[in-house]
Amino acid sequence: MRALGTDERFSRGVEALKGLAILGIVFYHYDRRLSGVENQFQWMFGPLPASPQEWGYLGASLFFVLSGWGLAYAALGVKNRPELCPAGAVSPLAGDRRERPLRFFAKRLRRIVPLYCLSVLIFFFGFLIFTSQDLPKLSGQFILKLLFLQNVSPETIFSYNSSWWFLGSLVYLYAAYPWLLRAFQRAPNLALALCLVLSFAFSHLLALRPVADRHPYLAMGGFPLVKLGEFGFGMWVACVGRSSPKKWLGVTLLLTALGLLGLRHPAFYPLHPLGLVAPLLFAAGWIPTLGLARLGVCSYGLFLFHRPLIDPWLAGLRSFGLGDSAWLAPAIFTILVLAFTVPLERWTQHVFGRK
Repeated sequence: MRALGTDERFSRGVEALKGLAILGIVFYHYDRRLSGVENQFQWMFGPLPASPQEWGYLGASLFFVLSGWGLAYAALGVKNRPELCPAGAVSPLAGDRRERPLRFFAKRLRRIVPLYCLSVLIFFFGFLIFTSQDLPKLSGQFILKLLFLQNVSPETIFSYNSSWWFLGSLVYLYAAYPWLLRAFQRAPNLALALCLVLSFAFSHLLALRPVADRHPYLAMGGFPLVKLGEFGFGMWVACVGRSSPKKWLGVTLLLTALGLLGLRHPAFYPLHPLGLVAPLLFAAGWIPTLGLARLGVCSYGLFLFHRPLIDPWLAGLRSFGLGDSAWLAPAIFTILVLAFTVPLERWTQHVFGRK
């Protein structure tokens, strides 16, 4: 079985998956606001989502997978493609391009912090000016967000901008990444198994009542180790999957089977996000980009800013007596948010030297 597409085509497919993921997230949040139902866990112990938009939350899981893949792929370079290495080259997993953990963490923060902090400050002053909320409480919550500590409390994880929980979990995975990479280089299959077991165990415990009743978001990402399986799977693909397509296909089919089982049986429910997005990464080399790759490049800014802007957009539509379309209105909204965020992200890249 041949590797799935060239590196360039596969990388473009990954960018397209980022675009698909952010579209799913935007349409999901739009649908939640439109319907007035914010809790995505309304069907956790009941019926499955009824419309395509309601499955958009899987975009966050796809982002975790792609984040793990991107970091490991960048660290290993061509070493994860033995056919691209010169004769007599070292094993693809014996690479030494390992950075010191603090240096790596600082570089990752440099990539995400400028635009993130700008978004936090914009929304802080927006809420301060246009609402009558208590300043000490508002300041305390936004300080926690600036420090990526929003996931420590049910009161802060989804307050003001529900998209920020993702970065709260991702930063903790960044902190663990240097050690995860060493584990995947030494024993990739064992490392993947441990990541999946830990992720499943914590998800399962946090999804059980009464914990889920008090704080359901912990079970699906609020607690960082919950997403370790998705992040680790992306790393495993970068280390092993691309050079061993048959093994990759086998693991993907196994995860998909467990994910489908999780949609019907609560005991396997925590595995369903990874199980449903794993085949997308396997097929990345075949995915027609259709402009999604360009959207994927802009996904970070759109992810940060779209959620709080949905409310004024819906209010504007209703003030003009326009219907709340489930597809056209959020599509136009996405274009307008991009027109705002793309120049802003480019400006922060220029000022802060983010590369």
